[in-house]
Amino acid sequence: MRLELKRIEIWPVVKIVFLISLIIGFIISLLYAGFFMVMGSLVGAIGGEDITPMIPASGAMALVIIIFGTIGVAVAYTIGSVIFVTIYNIFSKVTGGFIVNFENLDNKTKVIDSSYIVEKETP
Repeated sequence: MRLELKRIEIWPVVKIVFLISLIIGFIISLLYAGFFMVMGSLVGAIGGEDITPMIPASGAMALVIIIFGTIGVAVAYTIGSVIFVTIYNIFSKVTGGFIVNFENLDNKTKVIDSSYIVEKETP
């Protein structure tokens, strides 16, 4: 069965992308906060007091980085996905969408042999 994907609804994409990007944003923010804390302690340890105020090394600043970084990444990825879906919907009206082939698996049974699995059509 051949089907053509002519339009993608925006709201389900927004919900899924926002939740996934919250997780990705949290991981990225943890890495940034850890990096800044390590760099702040290294700069203080080697005696670079002149640039120490520029590197946020406190726990409160790390928490701010994690919160705003997570939200910022989630919002940016969600806006990007809305733009992509909108562009896809516009182009699919003009040129046609993706063509996807589906196969009905209700008519097939799996026969298990000792060496491999064979799929046979059932009448």
